[in-house]
Amino acid sequence: MDHVACLNDEEYLGFDDWRLPNVNELESLFHSGVDNCRAWLNDRGFTNDNPGAHWSSTSFVPSGANSYAWRLNYGTGIKQGAAKEGQSAQLWPVRAGR
Repeated sequence: MDHVACLNDEEYLGFDDWRLPNVNELESLFHSGVDNCRAWLNDRGFTNDNPGAHWSSTSFVPSGANSYAWRLNYGTGIKQGAAKEGQSAQLWPVRAGR
């Protein structure tokens, strides 16, 4: 979230309405019916995507704690909750569309 705040502060690409997608938005970009989801996304204009897990803005609350978030791996299609601190994943900021 701090990185997205920096994008907005710096008006990255001329915009200040960047945000992290929620887990449903991330899942909507995953196509389980193809062998290579990344190649499928590239064919649709998503050329700067990196493979691996991507953070969502959706918290994952396994035991009442709010220190986890959902992330989705575009290589495997696996969705999992991961600790917000100490875990790495890609960011795929989207615009809020104001």
